[in-house]
Amino acid sequence: MRRWLPDQRVDMSVPNNRQQGAALILMMFIITLATMAYVMKSFDADSMQASHEEKTYQVLAEAKEVLIGWAVSHPNVPGMMLYPDRLESTNPNYDGKSDCPAAANPFSYSYLIGQFPQRGQTNPCISPQTSMGLDLQDADGNRLWYAVSRNLVHEYQSPGRDPIINPGMQNVNLLLPSPYAGNTATSAYPWMKVYDINGNLLSNRVAVVLMAPGRPLSGQDRSSVTPPASAFLESTIVNGILVKNYEYSDEEKVSGKSFVIGGQKDEVLNDRLVYITIDELIAVLEVRAVNEAKVTLNNYFVSHGHFPYAAVTGGAGSGEKYVCVTGNTAGGLPVDVATVDYTIASGSFSSHSEACTFTSTTCSCTGKGSCSGAQTFTCDGWGTCSSTGAGSVKFIGGKFTAANGSCSLSVADACGVSTVSCLASGGIAFDGCAEVLSLPSWFTTNRWQDFIHYTTMARDGSHTLTSGAGAQARTGISALVVTTGPAITEVSFATAKNAAQVRPSCDLKDYLDTVENTDLNNVYEARSKQKTLNYNDRVFVVAP
Repeated sequence: MRRWLPDQRVDMSVPNNRQQGAALILMMFIITLATMAYVMKSFDADSMQASHEEKTYQVLAEAKEVLIGWAVSHPNVPGMMLYPDRLESTNPNYDGKSDCPAAANPFSYSYLIGQFPQRGQTNPCISPQTSMGLDLQDADGNRLWYAVSRNLVHEYQSPGRDPIINPGMQNVNLLLPSPYAGNTATSAYPWMKVYDINGNLLSNRVAVVLMAPGRPLSGQDRSSVTPPASAFLESTIVNGILVKNYEYSDEEKVSGKSFVIGGQKDEVLNDRLVYITIDELIAVLEVRAVNEAKVTLNNYFVSHGHFPYAAVTGGAGSGEKYVCVTGNTAGGLPVDVATVDYTIASGSFSSHSEACTFTSTTCSCTGKGSCSGAQTFTCDGWGTCSSTGAGSVKFIGGKFTAANGSCSLSVADACGVSTVSCLASGGIAFDGCAEVLSLPSWFTTNRWQDFIHYTTMARDGSHTLTSGAGAQARTGISALVVTTGPAITEVSFATAKNAAQVRPSCDLKDYLDTVENTDLNNVYEARSKQKTLNYNDRVFVVAP
């Protein structure tokens, strides 16, 4: 029989502690599993959300790329945009078609916002209104929305007009009247603006906005056949001002329409958007315009064995005529024919022939021809003209060279525009350069010649052209063009002038921005030189 000593005890608590430890381990294991499940669920949700966002922004990026391509390749007005697909009385649904406003209706800024147009239409729209060919939807299955600047659409209201689209419209001058007409007498309408949700201005030079509405938020009902824009897009306060993404009002004509980027998780504004600035659009349009110029110049070379002589810079300072001048190797593209205007001193003209026309007292000739009446004015088409009486002659483009009889030079401005007075019968002569480039009508209608500097090598081979310097220099160039961009009118000024550029002008420093590009030493900046606030030239080699 076993005897227990007084100090010997049985620890009956050991098995219980082991059970409690095991339970604690199991509990911690369960908690860990739950935590991991929650983390994985959150990770999956975040991953799904990121994928959702990525899909929407991919669709927005695709819409942006397609729209730029459509606009830049437009056959009649490169850069012109479609009207949106809107709800209207004659078409009370979203059918994917561009809804051009009727000419009889006064213009309204509400015409400029709606759903992204998948298809063009020819009635009442002006042809061509070709199809985008895409039905783009965001990750929630909504069609995209679209807003466009008034500067980039055809205005159907009488008298109706296509937009004039060139680099000059990048600058907005509220002191000048709108709409922009391709010269410094008018200005573009203010461009649109985009803010982030915190009120930070992202851009105030927006030409087009593309929006994905996302899932409906509280108060948005999209169940009707024709839900309003506010059922898709939202509004919010930005810097103390209510901004409505769904509305473009006439009151925003002066200030410029504003939009705000939201986010998927935002319960107040979840619109996501991308935008196209006017600077992005013009940069691509410059390439198209330059390519047209390069093709035309090279075709001219093939036909004639040389490149044409250049016109004077700035179209003789008038912004109207770019006529070649014999021996001139740097200046404007020669796209115009010189005009000789003869104003009779007394009496009037009554008939004309060939390349001359007349109003009562003025005979205008662009080549060989004559006007007759109280006296006769005749041109032979080779740069010599004569009058049988008293009057005055003005050359628009070209260059006055000589006079005889009673005719003599009375006025010649710094850009080469000459006025000749004749007291009686006499003869006059001007440079008979007739080398003209046949560029597409959209090129000259949109006045791209105002924004391209052209230079060519000497025909006697005494000089060629160089782009860049040092090891990166490209030499032996026979022709090149430089796009001049809009005038630089604010600090920092272009270094070539170190003051505000003024156009039209016959001073090259009002167009090109560096000493290298303006010193006429046949060396130009490198093609790779990037634009900055005080340099917006782009150099393109024509040949070889």
